[in-house]
Amino acid sequence: MATSHISCAMCKRKYSDNTESVTEHFGYKADNERFKCCIRCRAKSAEQTEKVVVCENCGCVRNGKSIAIHKRRYYCQTYNMEEKPDFEIWLKAQNYAKLPWEYKKILDGDFTVEDYKNYIG
Repeated sequence: MATSHISCAMCKRKYSDNTESVTEHFGYKADNERFKCCIRCRAKSAEQTEKVVVCENCGCVRNGKSIAIHKRRYYCQTYNMEEKPDFEIWLKAQNYAKLPWEYKKILDGDFTVEDYKNYIG
């Protein structure tokens, strides 16, 4: 008799699909729906969110998950430059695939630089 398995959405580890195993390895949300990630992956994710990292470019303090996005921002990359490039020129020279979503909207014409400055405050 073959038993069915469920796998974690993050680590892809397989677990038995029975009530005891699901309760032990996944747990349930408030609406009695099973979590998609196992307890190990959820703990690892929470641990990384709590980790505090100091950016080596500009000295900003960020959490472990947001430091990669922070390093792609104009402020961080131009912090130590003597002469800062114009934002629009700098933006066109960047790799489009790695840009944050709001920078992509400026390049696509959905946002203007003034809209972006108003958006960030």
